[in-house]
Amino acid sequence: MTSDAVSTPAATAGTAPGLQDWGTVHSDLVGARDGLSTSDLGLLAEAAWWIGNEPESTEVAEDLYHRLVAEGRTELAADCALRLALLWVVRGDVPVGTAWLSRARRVIADLPRGVLHGYLLYLD
Repeated sequence: MTSDAVSTPAATAGTAPGLQDWGTVHSDLVGARDGLSTSDLGLLAEAAWWIGNEPESTEVAEDLYHRLVAEGRTELAADCALRLALLWVVRGDVPVGTAWLSRARRVIADLPRGVLHGYLLYLD
């Protein structure tokens, strides 16, 4: 790092996934959670998953979904909702999984036919 470079949690953590150092990614991002960019929030959810903190990963992914919807990034929001639906159902919480599936269905309804429609059919 040069003396001109700025070290931020996201900048530091952004290189770690290639190295699969999810513990470092998590520790670099978790303290800055409220100020993270949307992509870094997704990175935090993934890092929490890979270090075995599934409850935190789910909570962050749910926040990520809401942010994606607010930003109008419907395709990514739909994908996030589908993943959350599957996660909750696999955990055995079918009502919560069904609620996430409904969210995904509403978002996907406005998208052109594509892969996400297939994932929705699979989960249905």
